Amino acid sequence: MDTVYTYDGESLEIPFSITGASSGKTTEIGVLLFVDGVAQPYSAVYEDGTELEESYMQVFKLDYEQQENFDMVFQPVTGKAGETVPVMAVTCTWYAEHGLCHCRYPGRWGA
Repeated sequence: MDTVYTYDGESLEIPFSITGASSGKTTEIGVLLFVDGVAQPYSAVYEDGTELEESYMQVFKLDYEQQENFDMVFQPVTGKAGETVPVMAVTCTWYAEHGLCHCRYPGRWGA
């Protein structure tokens, strides 16, 4: 079941987690956020208050099984207060040794 967030005009905060999955290697994983199909700038905010600068894609360098937990904090670029719009996170993993990028759509929420 999808988690639904109602946009009330204030910034939204959606919890997110990613984990490094390449055994014996550091992996670069980019995380993008889309609201109603439109790319969305956001900040990654950690529990300790550390905040990454707002960007369309946050990039994390993760060792095998290293986990990053943070909130995606953003002011939607589309929709009006009181509306529910689809929100989707996309992760892109860069495999430098193969020159390939693989993107997945692991999370979709209603906002």
